[in-house]
Amino acid sequence: MNIYSGAAAPVTFRKLQRIEFGMMGYEYQVPLDSPIGSNGKPIQIQAEKGGRLYLVPPDKTMPVAPLPEQPAGFPLVPTSVVDLT
Repeated sequence: MNIYSGAAAPVTFRKLQRIEFGMMGYEYQVPLDSPIGSNGKPIQIQAEKGGRLYLVPPDKTMPVAPLPEQPAGFPLVPTSVVDLT
C-alpha cells in the first residue's frame, strides 16, 4: 500500500512493521497490547518528522493539527531507520 504525503488511509499493524517515507525506511516494534497491535482492526495514524507515528481518533479528519494527546507509549518511535538510496 502506498500512502502519499498529505493523504490518509486505514492501516493495520503487525508486531514488526516497516514503513517507507520517500527514500527512508522506518522500522517499528509494536507491542501487541498497544491500541494498534491488540485487535488487528484498521486505525488512523499520522506520521510526523523523524518517523514518529501518532494515533488519531476516528472522528478526526486528517491531517490533524494540533496533534491530540497520546496514550502511553505514543507517539510510536522507529526502532531503526534505513536509508533506501
